[in-house]
Amino acid sequence: MENNKSGGEVVRELRLQKGITIKKLSELVDTHYVFLSKLERNMEKPSEELIKKLADILDYKDDINLLILSFNRIPKEIEKILLDDPNLAIEIPAFYKTRKGAGKNGRK
Repeated sequence: MENNKSGGEVVRELRLQKGITIKKLSELVDTHYVFLSKLERNMEKPSEELIKKLADILDYKDDINLLILSFNRIPKEIEKILLDDPNLAIEIPAFYKTRKGAGKNGRK
C-alpha cells in the first residue's frame, strides 16, 4: 500500500478494480451503503472488524495493520503489545527518531 493513500482511497480503488458497486459491497460486509460511501471519502472511521471484512472481500494483499493504520486507528494487535509492555510507548518513538535521523545522513 502506498503510504500517502488513505484507507478510504484504498478501499475505493480495490472496489473499483473488482467491479463491485458500493451497494453490493455494503451487502457483503453488512453495513449501509451511505456509510461506505462516506468511508471512501474519509468522512467515516470504520471499526477494525469492518476493515478486516473489507480487506478480505476486496483481496487486500498488504499487511492488514497498514490498512487499519490508514484509517487512523491503532490495530488491536499493536495496542495489546503496548499495553503488555508500556515501556515500548517510550522506546518506539526514541527508536523511530534514531532511524529517521539515520536516514537523513544516508545511513540506516
